[in-house]
Amino acid sequence: MIEKIIQKIEVLFELEKYDEIVRICYENIVGEDSDVAFYTFLILALINTQNFKEALKVVDEAIVKYPDDDYLIYLKAKILFTFVKNKQALELIQKALSKQPNKEEYLHLLAKIFISQKKFKKAKEIIDKALQFAPNDIEIQITNAVILYGIDKDKEAKKIFEKILETEPNNALALDFYSDFFGSVKDRKKTLKQLLFFNPFDKSYQEDLRFIDFYYKYIILGMFMTVLFIYFSRGSEMLQTVSNILFVIFALVGSFDVRVNFIFIVLVMLIKVGVNPHSFLDIVIFVINAGIVTWIYYIGYAILKTIYYKIKYEWIPRWKN
Repeated sequence: MIEKIIQKIEVLFELEKYDEIVRICYENIVGEDSDVAFYTFLILALINTQNFKEALKVVDEAIVKYPDDDYLIYLKAKILFTFVKNKQALELIQKALSKQPNKEEYLHLLAKIFISQKKFKKAKEIIDKALQFAPNDIEIQITNAVILYGIDKDKEAKKIFEKILETEPNNALALDFYSDFFGSVKDRKKTLKQLLFFNPFDKSYQEDLRFIDFYYKYIILGMFMTVLFIYFSRGSEMLQTVSNILFVIFALVGSFDVRVNFIFIVLVMLIKVGVNPHSFLDIVIFVINAGIVTWIYYIGYAILKTIYYKIKYEWIPRWKN
């Protein structure tokens, strides 16, 4: 009887009927004749519906009944990771790995925890080990690319994403990362609309799309007002200081779209330093200033990239699932 119910749950899981799985599992986790599979599928269904608090409650109950089950320990570590409780998650996944040292799922989670702790060298070692046991696992390959991007091996990361998208052009996770890492804001918007077509209720995609609309609505207006302010502040030392600060802020924020930023930087430089095309000295000075501005821009962009990387890949649940 139990085997038939579990087979039914397995079919429902393939069909992503998580609410039905939750109902059936809750009916069958009571009593002495219960099976650990009911707990396992219940927890997985709760995770897939992002009901992490309930999943944590259930996994704690399950571990009391089945304290030596390494998969339950792994699931608890996974849930704690979504709550950014990395230290506790690390202890648990290491415990699970002590029982199953070559399990690719466990190694994959351990690599993600090391990423969140900014231990990229350790993360790379672990993900390489996971790839030895599951070289064709797309999610593990994506995490490998994320690690490579995090250690500034952008070209290698890009090749991995491109290879994945050649065989799976609609892979949501790969599309998300690829457009975010290597696409312009315009490309990112197009990709988000594509992702929302397949998953219209994804809040993270919706928020990203709203941010892009907000960005283009106000960044160009802000840059235009800054250019006007710089132009009319000439002659006042205090106002020029303020205008310099505004310029740096908008140049950094504008780094998300090089096309917009390039026009803004050139206009500001023409106002501030000017250039006489018939004067060799003026051209040299303009080029030197352009070099300084470009240097500041790349430093700022590197800072923004680090901050954005930390926020996105430590807090977005869909990467952690």
